[in-house]
Amino acid sequence: LAWLDQTALARFDVNFVQATPAQQLAIIEDIAYESAESDLRYVYMAKVFDGIRTLTVTAYSTSAPSAVVGSA
Repeated sequence: LAWLDQTALARFDVNFVQATPAQQLAIIEDIAYESAESDLRYVYMAKVFDGIRTLTVTAYSTSAPSAVVGSA
């Protein structure tokens, strides 16, 4: 999360949560896709983001239906 703030400050002079949705998306798109792992500026954060995404999907898909918010 600190990296997101540092990047937003460097690019837009605001913290990540204060950035506009378009600015936030621009930062996330730099690390969210497989191509980011070939860009030396983003390789570490791309791997971190991928790990978090994998853990989130795994937790969601292995949760009991009653544990998922909004399920009937």
